Amino acid sequence: MNTVIKNSTALIVIGFGFNDEHLQSILEEKLKKGLRLILLTKEWTEKTQELISENRNITAFQFHRNGCECSFNGKKFIFNKELWQLDSFLSHIIE
Repeated sequence: MNTVIKNSTALIVIGFGFNDEHLQSILEEKLKKGLRLILLTKEWTEKTQELISENRNITAFQFHRNGCECSFNGKKFIFNKELWQLDSFLSHIIE
């Protein structure tokens, strides 16, 4: 995984809360260099929220009532679709 992260310019991350110190340090280094990252997870951890606020290159989705909360370019948005779930994200965003 380290090699994949080091060689990437963009990543989609599913269900990761930035609590793995080894991967986290590599990801943080790449984020500072401009790595574009899309994060889909049920709930942002404290560390995730910190990284979102420090890195506008992270687009993150988490559960919010009957939909999701999204952080994009330093701003927060609420959607009535569960875009934090992979199947919903793929059908509404990617397709």
